Amino acid sequence: MTAPGAAGPVDVAAAFGLGVSMGASACVLACLPYAGLWVVGHAGRVRTDLVWFSAGRVAAYTLLAAGAATLGSAVAGTLALGLGRAALGAAAILAGLWLWHDRAPAGASAPACHVRRVDGAGRRWHPFALGAALSLTPCAPLAAVLAHAAQAASTRTGLAVGLSFGLGAVLSPLLLLLPALAGARERLGRALARHGLLLRRVPAALLVLLGAVRLAQAWTGGG
Repeated sequence: MTAPGAAGPVDVAAAFGLGVSMGASACVLACLPYAGLWVVGHAGRVRTDLVWFSAGRVAAYTLLAAGAATLGSAVAGTLALGLGRAALGAAAILAGLWLWHDRAPAGASAPACHVRRVDGAGRRWHPFALGAALSLTPCAPLAAVLAHAAQAASTRTGLAVGLSFGLGAVLSPLLLLLPALAGARERLGRALARHGLLLRRVPAALLVLLGAVRLAQAWTGGG
């Protein structure tokens, strides 16, 4: 990356390349348990879920880099203290509880417009929050982007490299894996039509469990 100052094409391209490299490797392993459980637990409209999940990641990376440009190394230091694990734990628990209590498919007592409004809000908010929280987990590519933004000490540079890094990171195999999971869940749902509640609550419980583990790790300082 180039010297401190406004972001140039080299900075943006390098940040995008770092994002692509991360999205094609470690990101899949980190994101799949959370995004996959959400997709399996609340099947349907997986493309919408993917858009909001990706938007959360891009927004978080952009704001992180802009924050690093303004606050310097304090941002990376805060992430190292376990903020990412705590945020991910909270987001996973809230998403799991929402799936557990969601009765929108049955929709017996609530007006249709109310069901659509609540269901839509959940579908937007929880994938977005999961994506944003996953982006708070420290890793080497993110550390490099934050270090460059801090060195540049330019909010514009931070926004540019953070956005470019985020756009690269979302170009991952998740774009194929999550729709495949949703398709498998739909076929399984047809085969086990009487167990629709179970197919939603098992992923919900696993999301809550994963979230609790992350919160415990943040509290104890574990990996």
